[in-house]
Amino acid sequence: VFGLEYDLDLFNIVVVPDFNMGAMENKSLNVFQSRLVLASPEAATDGDYAAILGVIGHEYFHNWTGNRVTCRDWFR
Repeated sequence: VFGLEYDLDLFNIVVVPDFNMGAMENKSLNVFQSRLVLASPEAATDGDYAAILGVIGHEYFHNWTGNRVTCRDWFR
C-alpha cells in the first residue's frame, strides 16, 4: 500500500468471543469479536461475509492510514 512495506516482523490477529468493541486495531495486533472473523459456511449469509470483509479490511488499513500515513497537519 502506498509503495511501503510493512515495518514489523509480525502481524497478529486475536479473536475473542465476548469482545464488546467489535474490533480494535493496535500496532501489530488486531483484536476482533469472533463473529466478525469466523463464519460457518452452513449458516453465514452474504451479509455476514460482507461484514467480515469490511471489518477486517477496515482494521488492517489502520496500519497504513492514521497509524503510518497521515496528513502533515490538520490544516490541509
